[in-house]
Amino acid sequence: MQRKKTRIYNILIVICALVLLLCALMIFWKTRDYRAGDSAYSDTAMLAVRPRATGAAATVPPATPDADGVITLTGQDTPAAEYAPIEVDFSKLEAVRGTVAGWLYCEGTVLNYPVAGGKTNEYYLSHLLDGTRNSMGTLYIDDDNAADFSDRNTIIHGHHMKNGSMFGWLESYRDQAFYEAHPAMYLLTPDGDYRLELLAGYTSEAAGSAYRQWFEDDAAFLAFMEAAMERSDFQTHAVVEPTDRIVTLSTCAYVFENARYVVHARLVPLG
Repeated sequence: MQRKKTRIYNILIVICALVLLLCALMIFWKTRDYRAGDSAYSDTAMLAVRPRATGAAATVPPATPDADGVITLTGQDTPAAEYAPIEVDFSKLEAVRGTVAGWLYCEGTVLNYPVAGGKTNEYYLSHLLDGTRNSMGTLYIDDDNAADFSDRNTIIHGHHMKNGSMFGWLESYRDQAFYEAHPAMYLLTPDGDYRLELLAGYTSEAAGSAYRQWFEDDAAFLAFMEAAMERSDFQTHAVVEPTDRIVTLSTCAYVFENARYVVHARLVPLG
């Protein structure tokens, strides 16, 4: 009887050791993926991105809240001389496999990544821009959208990485103070640059109304944006115009099954 107990005990020890080894291997592979992905995107940024020359810096309207703690911006608040704080040489990205539709940047955050388009959603979930398989994937335009941001609502997807990279930081917009410190992002494209003036951020279902890309008329679009801003975790009191085009940044959230965190932003041309 004692021998049988000892044998069972030894088997349990072996099983536990194997489970621990498997967990260690999974952590190793995941960490290696993170390092490889971070290194690849850092190299890409070093290749094609540089700070804009002194004298042509961006002049973002100050995010000053009113007496009620909200910020009011309109699409007319862009000074004629405003430029993005970085420049992207898209010609240096031609050698990178895949289609580079643009570059996203947000000062004071990790957001400094290319945005891909032209392939399927599934492809970019597991491939870097150069085609390497990696769990970080690539920020990418939804394959139902045009890759030139000409749609009324262009969706950009990105992984919610545990190390905070890609869109892992996007849920920070649940905090009004974070929004006030980062009320805008920048989207640079081969055809022109934009300030992304943030309008709303909230938790959505994976197939919820946040992902509506086309609208039958201006009234439907304005109703969509009004509903989004009512749901928003941060408040802006921005005035949305019927002619606006928006970009929606989307990432996984872990509030409920198939939850997503989305941020809607207005495209404001620069330069």
